[in-house]
Amino acid sequence: MLRIPALAILIICIALVACKKQRVCECIPTYTNAAGVTTKSTVVTTEITDARRGEAKTLCQTSSTVETIGTCVTTERMECELK
Repeated sequence: MLRIPALAILIICIALVACKKQRVCECIPTYTNAAGVTTKSTVVTTEITDARRGEAKTLCQTSSTVETIGTCVTTERMECELK
């Protein structure tokens, strides 16, 4: 029976974990208007392809934007998680 050195097994495991894969980013949009009323929308799913875990985590970030239309101010917050 062939014996594979422990170093070769370790290198293969690291390569499989660190390789570029297809990953999924799930975000839940939350909207808050000027009166303080908060509403949540359905989950938004985005596929991130050919990215390492660190790169995908950077692309799948929680973000917040403020939109002003006339005198109405709406804050949108995207709470995201890498799956």
